[in-house]
Amino acid sequence: MDDNKIKQQVARWDLYAKIAPKIFLIVSAFSLIFGVTSFDTMFNIGMIIFAFTAVTWWFWTIITVKYIIITMSSATTNLNEVKQDLKNIRKVLEEEQNGPN
Repeated sequence: MDDNKIKQQVARWDLYAKIAPKIFLIVSAFSLIFGVTSFDTMFNIGMIIFAFTAVTWWFWTIITVKYIIITMSSATTNLNEVKQDLKNIRKVLEEEQNGPN
């Protein structure tokens, strides 16, 4: 998983969050108005879709947070290594500047 992939996934979840409820409401309204199905059936379908979405989003969130934690941990380790390298360079430069004693 990389940053661009996560951005694309977030964009898809955002689009889904904006479009899915509207489509469901429109389909439900037409189904109820034209007597295709009952309110109870549409309610149950809505609950199933909601549950599926919530579970899928939850697992995606956990996987993404895990990736972010691993990335941040790796970045922290690398920054600590760079910090130590800079300390060593500074020490060498100070020793060279002071000259042999």
